[in-house]
Amino acid sequence: LTAINEEIVFRGVIFKEFKNNNSNFKAILYSSFTFGLVHILNISSIASIPYTLLQCLYSFALGLVLSLAYCYSSNLIISILIHFLFNFLNDYLVNCLYDYEINKTFFIVNVLVAIIFSIYGIIIYKYFKRKDDLNATTNMDI
Repeated sequence: LTAINEEIVFRGVIFKEFKNNNSNFKAILYSSFTFGLVHILNISSIASIPYTLLQCLYSFALGLVLSLAYCYSSNLIISILIHFLFNFLNDYLVNCLYDYEINKTFFIVNVLVAIIFSIYGIIIYKYFKRKDDLNATTNMDI
């Protein structure tokens, strides 16, 4: 239910609000930043600060992918499914592979996930940006 609730709030409401007043790029960036920043609420102790900040980083990166998917598909179900898949892989599989106790391997895996999602988000953005530019050029020719 977390993926559904967060997507309704962050893509269905917050992203749409940012998009009403900004370009797609700014709406994607602002809503992703907000999504990452909200995850700071997961701080449970002073010792958890580095890991919570890491979660904010990869939540921002995930937010980029989810916002891009929603922006260009206009379908909340797609971002919900991507979010659910990410949560499943990050929570369930990482916990199965590693002792839940925070260690260097856990930290490295999460940094790599953040980097991979960031790169994926940039690739998706460039693809859809090029597609939008081609559509705009084609529409101007008509």
